[in-house]
Amino acid sequence: MNKFFTTLLLLLLTCVATYAQEGLDFVLKAEEFKRTKNYDAALAEYDKAIQANPKNPDFLFRKAQVYFIKKDADNAIQYFEKTVAMQKDNLGAHLSLAKLYTIKANNDNAVKAFESSYQLETDKAKKTEYKTNIIKILNKQGRFLDCEQHIKDAMDLDPNNTNLLYFDARLANMKGRYEQAKQSMIKATGMLRTDDPKEFAKFYYELGYAYYYLEKYNDARMAFDKANHGPFKSLIFRMTPPYFYNLAMSYFKVYEIDESKKYLETALKIKTDFTQAHDLLLKIVAMKADKAAIIESMKRAAEYEKDPQKKAINLANLCENQFYANKYQEALTSANTCLAIQPQNASIAFIKALCLSKLKKIEESINLLQNLTKQPTLEQDARAQYNFALGLIYSKAGKDTKMAENTFKKADFAGFKYAAALEIENINGGKVDDQPALDSNVSTDPDN
Repeated sequence: MNKFFTTLLLLLLTCVATYAQEGLDFVLKAEEFKRTKNYDAALAEYDKAIQANPKNPDFLFRKAQVYFIKKDADNAIQYFEKTVAMQKDNLGAHLSLAKLYTIKANNDNAVKAFESSYQLETDKAKKTEYKTNIIKILNKQGRFLDCEQHIKDAMDLDPNNTNLLYFDARLANMKGRYEQAKQSMIKATGMLRTDDPKEFAKFYYELGYAYYYLEKYNDARMAFDKANHGPFKSLIFRMTPPYFYNLAMSYFKVYEIDESKKYLETALKIKTDFTQAHDLLLKIVAMKADKAAIIESMKRAAEYEKDPQKKAINLANLCENQFYANKYQEALTSANTCLAIQPQNASIAFIKALCLSKLKKIEESINLLQNLTKQPTLEQDARAQYNFALGLIYSKAGKDTKMAENTFKKADFAGFKYAAALEIENINGGKVDDQPALDSNVSTDPDN
C-alpha cells in the first residue's frame, strides 16, 4: 500500500512539472524569432504557447512586449491588461500600460497604471519618476490642483528634488498657500546650479508670485527681475505698478472713476512713490469733491454767454462736471444744448452716451456709441475709447456677452489693450491663468 501511494505521488509531481513546461518549446522558438526581429513569426509561436498553457501570465506578457516593439498599441494594451488581470504584481506590465496609455492620450488609465507601477516599484528614483509622470499628465488635463497627494508622495521620497519643490510651490500658490510656496522656492533656488534663465526663471517666478501675494513687494520685485524671461514677462507685468496704472487710465478715460481709483490704489500699494499714479489720484479726488457751487457758477456763465462757440465751451465744461457729480439728467440736458451748437463735438456726444447709459436708456446709448465708432476720420485712441465704453455697457446690461466680448476685442489696442483683455477674461470666467505651461513630456521608451 505504501508503495502504491509513493508511485501515485511521483506520478502527480511529474504531471505538475509537465504542465509547467507546456508551451515552453513554443516560447523558446518565439524568443529566437524575436531576437532576429521576425516579429510575426514570434507572435505565431506565442499563440501556440498560450493555447498550450492559457494560465501562464508570462506568455501573455511576452506576446504583449512584441506588440509594443511593433508599435501596435491596441494589441499591446490588450495583452498587458490580460497579464495584470492574471498577475497583479507584474510591474513590467503595469509600467508598459502606463506608457501605452500615455501614447494613446488615455490619461485616466495612464494615471492608474503609473500609480500601480509606483506601488510595486522598490527603487526610489523610479518611484519618483512615476509620480512625476502622473503630475504632468494631470496638469495636461488641466487638473494640476488634483496633484497634491502625488506631489507629497514624491517629495517624501526625494525632498531635495528641485522640480518637485517647484511643483509644490506652484500648487501652493494656486491654492493661496503663499508662505508654503515661498519656503519651497527659497529652498529650491538655494540648490540651483544653472546660469540659464530658461532653467531657473520658473523657480523665481513662483518665488516672486508668493512674495507678491504676501504683499512683500520689494522681495517680489527682486525675484521677478530674475524670472523676467520668455513666457514669464507678460505674466510678471500683470503684477507691476505700470500695469495697474494703465488699467486706471483706461477706466478714467471712460469716466469709470471708482474703478480707476481701485487700480491706482493697487499701483501705489506696490510702489508708494509712483508719481503718475499720485497725479491721477489727485485728479480723481478733485472730481469727487462737492461741485455744487462750481456747477451753479458754470450754469450762469453758460446762460449769460452770447457768443455761440464760447457758450458751447461753457456748456461742455458744465456737462462734464454735472456728470462727475452724478447729475446725469442735468448733464444730458447740457450735452444736448451744446450739441445743438456744435453737432460734431464727439467728446460731448461721448458723455451724452454715458449719461443715457446711467439713466438706463441703454438702446439710445448703444446706438450713439456705435455711430461714434463709425466715424471715418476717428483717431485710433478715440476708437478704442468708444469701443471700450460700449463693451462695458453691453457687459453691465447683461444684454449680449458675445457682443460685449467682440466689442472689447475692437478696443484691444492703444492704451486700452490691458483693460479690454481684463474685461474679456471677466466675461469668460474671471481670473486669467497666471501660471505658465508645464513640461508635459512623459517617457514612453519601452526599454525604460
